[in-house]
Amino acid sequence: MKRILGHKNLASLLHTTMNTATAFLMVLISSLTLVEGKTISVGGNAPLQTIEAALEKAENGDSIIFEPGIYISTNTTIDIPLTLIGKKGAVLDGNNEAFILKILADHVTISGFELRNSGKSYTKDYAALYAHRVEYFQLLNNTIYNAFFGFLIEKSSKGYIANNKFKGTAKREDESGNGIHLWHCDSINISGNEVSGMRDGIYLEFVNHSNVVRNYSFNNVRYGLHFMFSNHDIYTNNTFENNGAGVAVMFSKWIKMSKNQFMNNW
Repeated sequence: MKRILGHKNLASLLHTTMNTATAFLMVLISSLTLVEGKTISVGGNAPLQTIEAALEKAENGDSIIFEPGIYISTNTTIDIPLTLIGKKGAVLDGNNEAFILKILADHVTISGFELRNSGKSYTKDYAALYAHRVEYFQLLNNTIYNAFFGFLIEKSSKGYIANNKFKGTAKREDESGNGIHLWHCDSINISGNEVSGMRDGIYLEFVNHSNVVRNYSFNNVRYGLHFMFSNHDIYTNNTFENNGAGVAVMFSKWIKMSKNQFMNNW
């Protein structure tokens, strides 16, 4: 296995870093372990046509590339380090049944997909993507439609959630989940996301040493950002517009909030 940066180079970079957010990103990027794996194609003219067939063939460190098309994905579980990349027009459809994707392994990247139609329930927190006890994950450039929760991340760390778009249709708090929901997490970077039509745009509970930067949270039923029991976090350059309320701050310490915009929140 190879690392992008060695430990000595990483230490040198951290000593010369100018601010906390940049230092965090350096640590995160340097820690993403790359395994020399093969590339698997799905859809189009490829022999494999389903996500299940691709995962059966995949081994640690492989990359799976999805051609444009609709792929049914209900409770699809990723339990080894993999990179899944969707070309423009690649859709993972949960068929309104349960979770669309479940990540249960470290070093997983999900990028470029439209994730749509998760299940909805009053007893289970179904989500377009669920991650549990994982490290070094990346969720990048995805679009989420018609999901109960968007991303539901539990007891995980050292993750990067960037440039995703969440488009919900929530009208009431009790009939909807949150866009980006983190519980008992550490060292997560959430940046450049757009979240609308959910209960809370971004919700953090027991989330420490994390950065929420340059997100646009708007037209959500309750809060643009809601965090509680979350310490040593940074919230900067975010925009909260037309939400029930802009931000709820509860039982949290050592917080830095700067350069955020609040517009037309009820």
